[in-house]
Parts: sequence; structure tokens; C-alpha cells
Amino acid sequence: MRKSQLKKNILIVRLSSPGDIVLAAPMAGVIKKYNPNAYLVWAVQPESKDLLINNPNIDELYLWDKRLWQELWKKKRLLKLIRLCIRTHKELKDKHFEIAYDIQGLFKSGLITWLSGAKERIGIGSREGSYIFMHRLVSRNIANRDQIGAEYRYLVSQLGYSDSKWQIGIKTSNDAQQRAADILAQHIQPNESFAVICPFTTREQKHWKEAYWQQLLLRVRGRYQFKTLILGASHEADRGKDLARKCGAINLAGTTGFQEAAEIIKRSSLAIGVDNALTHMSQASDTPSIAIFGPSRPYLYTENENSKVLHLDRYCSPCRRKPICQQRFECMTEITPDHVLAELRTLIKDTKQRNAFI
Repeated sequence: MRKSQLKKNILIVRLSSPGDIVLAAPMAGVIKKYNPNAYLVWAVQPESKDLLINNPNIDELYLWDKRLWQELWKKKRLLKLIRLCIRTHKELKDKHFEIAYDIQGLFKSGLITWLSGAKERIGIGSREGSYIFMHRLVSRNIANRDQIGAEYRYLVSQLGYSDSKWQIGIKTSNDAQQRAADILAQHIQPNESFAVICPFTTREQKHWKEAYWQQLLLRVRGRYQFKTLILGASHEADRGKDLARKCGAINLAGTTGFQEAAEIIKRSSLAIGVDNALTHMSQASDTPSIAIFGPSRPYLYTENENSKVLHLDRYCSPCRRKPICQQRFECMTEITPDHVLAELRTLIKDTKQRNAFI
């Protein structure tokens, strides 16, 4: 497709779920590649803005405060909520969007897409009734779900764009890079190798057993002489502290934002995690990285030789939010520390061999 020379305003709506924002963010670059004169706005909730704020392909972030809307709804302050809807509509409509993409597919994202007043509104996998806000729908289920960012790549292919370069990762600020360096200086000696783990995620069934993390970290420390840093959000700080106490790791959960965590992963010698934004970032980095997926399986391969996905191809997996295993979650428990260590040994060996030729 030829590049469009038309000046137009485009809105992307992906409000929440940091992991999905990381996987979807390359869409901005694809759109800008084919529409270099476009003014691109991304609607996102404030807690996830750091994932996008330095993206060179996004001209503006529109912050939507979900908590404020929920609070007004719960307190039945409907008149104020209606006024807030009207204000949001005016703020977005004044940007004169030609097209808006709802790439989250929920009622809240569909509503914001509709309030934008865009001349054309396209939704992907719309549910919760959000399809009523769209002019056109694109299915999530047709995409090659084994590929990283599959559903978003399928959408851009339906627009006639190439998704051949889907570059996962976030752009960090100079301040974030310095803060990451300062944090590491407190725990890691110059030129000392270290590993990071990203063990926390949204739903309990997506977690790996704590006993497995303990076994793995002790064996990684013994075999590779790596110190281990635990990364996570502020609400995961207590779990990180408990895990660190049991296996001699260093808990950084709750002490870093997304950008500092991304920098720490970039400087590490190894990253291991479950289905979360930090793991997705590590899978696309030069750091040898292993992702452990079970009830959710956002992808199986990343086109990155330094990454590996561990996932058991069970008849019931991925079940996502509807497990049928009576809380046994064999898809996670049957991935043992031995499995991870075997993959890790191969991954580190192959990475060293590739680096020797650089």
C-alpha cells in the first residue's frame, strides 16, 4: 500500500491491561509508517501511560480516569457522570478524528471510541455489547494466535498494512535510565551478572507455584552464580518480599515503574516470568528470556532467538478465564523447574555462541 499524504487524526483506544498494551503498541508505528502525516492519539488509563509516553509514533496520550467514572457510578452521582461523558465527548470530538480503533473490545473502550465522534470506528473482537458503537468489526479468532501480537497484527493486515516488523518494547526516558542505574548500584556490583524474574500477574491461575520459583532461583544461583532480582508492581510488593526471603533473592517489586523495570531487564543476563507486561518486554529484548504460560497463551513464538516460551499443549489450555480443571492448573504445575533449567541451559549456550560472532 502506498503511503498516505493526507493529514488526518487517528485514535487508538487500548485503555488498560499493561501486557496487552505492550503487545499492541507496535501498531502505532505501523500506522505512522503508512500515514506519516497523521496525528496519532492513544487513549489509555493513567496507570499505564508510562508504557506509551515516550513512543515516538504517538503524538498525544489521552488519559481516561476509570476510577473517577467508577466512583461516580457507585455513588449514583449520575448527573455528574453524564456531565463527564459530555466533557469527554467534547474533548475528543474537538480533535476531529477521521478514524478510531477500539483494540480492547470492551464496553468501556467501545464507549470512549464512540464518544470520540470519529467518522469511522473499527473494533477488534468487540464484546460486552461494545459492537453497537462500531461501524466495522474485525474478529480476534482468525489471527495466527501463535505469533506475538497476533490479533493486533491481523487488524493492521486487514487495513492493508504490513506487520512484518512488530517491534515490542518501550522507549525509556533518560531519567528512567538513571533511576534504574541507581537502583542496580544499590544491589549489584559493577560487571556483576544478575537475573530478573517477573513472577506476578493478574489472575491466580496464571501464576507459577511459589515452591517452583524457590527451587529454580536456588539452582540458578548455584549453577550460574547469578544474583536474582524480583520485579513487580506496588500491590505485589508483599508477595515479592515473601518470595525473596525464602530464596535469597532481592525484592524490587513496588520500587520501580515500567520504564525502570524495562531498563533493569535490558541490563540483566537472564529474565524469567509469567504472562505479564514485563515478561513480554523481556521476550523482545536481547536478554535471554523464558516465558511460562498456561491458562493464557498470548503467543508461542516471538521471532527472537533469545526468547523461549514454555507452554503445555493440553486439550483445555488456553482456557483463559474459564478453567475446567477444578483449580488444579496442571498446565502450570506440570512445567517444573527441571523443564525451565533445561531450556535455560540451551538458551544461554546458544546466546553465547551467537554473541561470539557479533
